[in-house]
Amino acid sequence: MLYLNLSEIFTNRELAIGFWMIAFIVMILTIRNVRKEIPKIIKAAISGKLLIWYTSMLLYFIVMIIFLFKVGYWELRLLKGTIIWFFVVGVVSSFGAVEKAKDSTYFVNFLKNNFKLLILLQFIVNLYSLPLIWELILVPFIVFIAILTIVLERPGYTGYEYRKTKEILNTTLAIIGIFILFYSIVSLIINWNDIVVEDLIKAILLPILLSFLFVFYMYSFVLYATYEMTFMRLGLKKR
Repeated sequence: MLYLNLSEIFTNRELAIGFWMIAFIVMILTIRNVRKEIPKIIKAAISGKLLIWYTSMLLYFIVMIIFLFKVGYWELRLLKGTIIWFFVVGVVSSFGAVEKAKDSTYFVNFLKNNFKLLILLQFIVNLYSLPLIWELILVPFIVFIAILTIVLERPGYTGYEYRKTKEILNTTLAIIGIFILFYSIVSLIINWNDIVVEDLIKAILLPILLSFLFVFYMYSFVLYATYEMTFMRLGLKKR
């Protein structure tokens, strides 16, 4: 019964990712040294500066959803996609902006990245997933290959055998990606009569709208962080 309820809310791919994330966390918690560091990590995570960031970002996010609801766009069925966007895009982009944003080009590129055709392909791929057993196998396999590829990008791995291995890994990922995309497109065509086009369009445009609205918060927060850092430096020089 629990699986049936979960399968109505999450896709098989999301269930597989959730399963492996929980398994990884449980495995990490079995390490004694890691358990000792947890209180320190929690204490650092709820420090005053970070609490300002968490609170302001969450409040702005809620205002965004209320605005989209008031204009008749946001609906309860978009809740899952909204939450996933908040943690995967909103939080990560907000944190990255403070570190990387040097001028307005960063924010322009952020918006451009959310208007690419790739976003549509990613949506189609995530719309229909493989049977759960295949997703449970593919998720760790893809992650493992991706990690190996990242390792082989490092300067120390420049030999012919490393380049050849990287090519094989990239080709493997490409083949898996094409297969999943083909499977998703076929599933979309087969189930087209069961799809409400208006709901589908809303779901596709949701991440783009959220990103567009969120860029104002990112800019404001980076501006605040920059001024705070400037005042801190001025204070140190004064002393």
